[in-house]
Amino acid sequence: MPGWLDLAHAAEYSCLSVRTLRRYLGHSAHPLPARLVGGKWLLAQHDLDRWLQGFPRNGEAVDQVVTAILKDLQRS
Repeated sequence: MPGWLDLAHAAEYSCLSVRTLRRYLGHSAHPLPARLVGGKWLLAQHDLDRWLQGFPRNGEAVDQVVTAILKDLQRS
């Protein structure tokens, strides 16, 4: 059963650096879905997976990504 990851374990799991993950904590367009518990950032593994899947795939056109984001915003 997937559990909770601190930033160090999330970095290892995602192959990103802790520094990169920290930058995304307050990112306006693609914030990292973390929770601050007792001064420590924790991420649910399934939230991290979903967040990573929100980035474009290699070769995916930027226009397609922008169109998809705009459609999501219009639905909100």
